[in-house]
Amino acid sequence: NLTKINFDDNRLLKLEPNLFKKLINLELLTFKNNFISYLEEDFINSDSSRLETIEFGINSLEIIKNNTFKSIRNSLLSLSLENNQIKDFEINSFEKLSMLRSLILSFNQISFLRLGLFNDLTNLIYLNLEENNLEQIKYNT
Repeated sequence: NLTKINFDDNRLLKLEPNLFKKLINLELLTFKNNFISYLEEDFINSDSSRLETIEFGINSLEIIKNNTFKSIRNSLLSLSLENNQIKDFEINSFEKLSMLRSLILSFNQISFLRLGLFNDLTNLIYLNLEENNLEQIKYNT
């Protein structure tokens, strides 16, 4: 019946695949202030359709790969990736995250946004790109 897990302020370097597979009632995962530099494809790989919030603020992430959030795309409402080292996103990083309402990407090293990157975020209400290295924004990003 576990619904919330807080791993904030630890020394985590990576997350093993299938770590949360059996936690079907999980709603919140937070990993703020760790040393995570990479997320495996579909790292959650959960049977949970309830996971709504993931927080990865203050880590060492550099890139968000395709299908990172694949198994929770129908439940994820809020994703926080602020204060990392993110420079790039693969084109389908946010593919089919149509339920996502809040995406926080502030305080990273993002210098450009790929065309179509946010196309599937049809319910997005809040997008924060504060304090990045953006030089231009293209139509249909």
